[in-house]
Parts: sequence; C-alpha cells; structure tokens
Amino acid sequence: MQNDLPPGAGPSMVNDNFGDVYGILFTISGQGYTYEELREYVKFLRKELLLVHNVAKVQPWGLQTEVIYIDMSHMRMAELGISPGLIVQTLAAQNQMAAAGKVLSGGQRLAIRPTGDFTDVEDIENLQIRDPSSDNIIYIKDVATVTRGYLDPPRSLMHYDAAPALALGVSVVPGGNVVELGEAIRAKLTELEKFRPIGMEFGIVNFQPRDVTQAVNGFAINFVESLVIVIVVLLVFMGMRSGLLIGMVLVLTVLGTMIVMNGFSINLQRVSLGALGHRVGHVGGQRDRDLRGHAGACHGRPGQDEGRPGRGEPEPDAAARRHHHCGAGLRGHWGARKTTRANTAAPCFMSS
Repeated sequence: MQNDLPPGAGPSMVNDNFGDVYGILFTISGQGYTYEELREYVKFLRKELLLVHNVAKVQPWGLQTEVIYIDMSHMRMAELGISPGLIVQTLAAQNQMAAAGKVLSGGQRLAIRPTGDFTDVEDIENLQIRDPSSDNIIYIKDVATVTRGYLDPPRSLMHYDAAPALALGVSVVPGGNVVELGEAIRAKLTELEKFRPIGMEFGIVNFQPRDVTQAVNGFAINFVESLVIVIVVLLVFMGMRSGLLIGMVLVLTVLGTMIVMNGFSINLQRVSLGALGHRVGHVGGQRDRDLRGHAGACHGRPGQDEGRPGRGEPEPDAAARRHHHCGAGLRGHWGARKTTRANTAAPCFMSS
C-alpha cells in the first residue's frame, strides 16, 4: 500500500496500542535545565520503572523530534557554481543501508561493512561535494550552516505550572492490581531519589491508585453505614431476633457475592462496585418484602384475635399466605418466592 501513496505521503504507521490506559502520569521539570538534560533523566527513569512488578509499559510524553537544519547561502553557492539540487542529491546518497559485499577467507565468509555514517554535526559539515561541470570539490560548510535542533513547529509540547516539562505514563499489566502498582512506583521513585538532579521536580497529573483507593474506601464506608441503619431499624421495629436474622441475611448476601467475584478474578473497580451497589439495592428491596411477609405471618399466630380472617392459623400457613399477597411481583421467579417464604417464616419460628 505504501507504493500507492502519492509522493511525500507516509511512511504508514500502525498504532495497535490505542487501547492502553496509563493510570499513572507524572511530569519532570526543572528550571535552568535544557531539554536534552530533561530527556536524558526521563530515559533513565523509564529504564528503571520498567523493572517494577506489575508495570506493563512506561511511555514518555512531550518528547520533541530532533532534526538537523542545513541553511544554504544562495550568494555563496552562486559564487562557487553549486546548485541546491546537488547538495540535496549528495546528502540523500549518505547513510543508506546497502550491502557492500562479502569476502571468502580460509573457508569463512566475512561481510564488509563500509564506514562513513554521520555521527555528529561536524561529519555533515565536512561532507564533500563534487561539481560535475568544473570537477571542483568543496565542503558543505563552505556553502551552508549546519545546526542541530528540534522540529519546528513541534508535534507535541508539555508544560507543568507554566514550565517546560516531560512526562511519563505508566500502565498496569492485564489483571494487575493498580493500588499495588502505585505503592511499588512510589517505593521505586523514593529509591531513585539519590539520582535526581538538584532542581528537577516531579508533578502528579493523574494517580489512579489514589482514586481507586478512595472509591473502595467510600464504598466500604457507605456499606457499613447502610448496614448499621438497616439493622437498627429492624431491631427497633421487629425485635432482637428478627432484626438480627434479616440483617445477617443482607450481610451474607454481599459477602457471598464478593466470594464469587474473587473466584472469577473480578477485581474491585468502578464497574464491579457499581454492580455490587445495585445488588445491595436489590437485596434491600427483597428485605422490604420480607418485613411485610414477616409482619403478616407473625400477626397470624394462634391466639391472636382468632375471630378475624387469617388469625389463628399455623405459622407456615400464615407465612405462605402473606408471601402470596406481598410477592405478587415475583410470580415468574420460583427461587425468589421460595427464598422470601423461608425468610419470612424463619423469624416466627425462632421467636416462638
């Protein structure tokens, strides 16, 4: 497909990492430091952080593309009779990967690797140009100024607190614990503190382990508060035995759900916490039906105004009759009807 593109387009780039999520993103900045010094320190940090457990990728952000600028002097080129196309053609013929041949020596085949690669600006300045018309040889530095710099305009720039900065994004391995990753990253940065140049500072842009910890702790606090409120209300209006029993059913349901989640390797994150909260709400509605069923069953005990309809009947019959009235919305769910019937009848048997 690359051959079908118009001149100047490409090369094609395949990005198969667009789904990566970098939960930890921090910046490195320093007043008085050059961009090259910041980049060298970022490369050092990246190499060290890749060794941390549960780290999948460490991606630098804000890096600029380094380029070589060749500013030609048209006046000087006109004096020497050199055309800009000749300079471009000479530069294009350099640093090309091409086979230089092989030599057989004593039964061994030795590959030939020619030298002449550009390693610094001086190598480009000393590149020789031969004029085909006059056969004169000149150097590029005679007709142009060679400088090292960065692509202008830049493709990406990053500032933190109005100061130029670079950033590192850290992603967790699939199935890894982001909270443990955050602790490991903090410990590693503390260990590398002695290598940090004086004046370079870290800035936190995003730290997902802190957000996850707050979400989990918030859910735990809300769950405990709701559980205490439910149990207190049950104890006040239903008595000690009935309140504790139905309250424990709620606790065991949530704990059983968490055990199943652990068995299927479902971690506590925002989606699973939302599903668990939804389950708690569903169990709360189930307990509401249990309360109404329990009230009807207990009010139907023998000896309580047996002259009125439904009074004086045995406890199991009273529970079943009350469930039939309160559980009309659960007709299609046989298991839910059986669970509600057992939950409403059990407190009466325990308090008999």
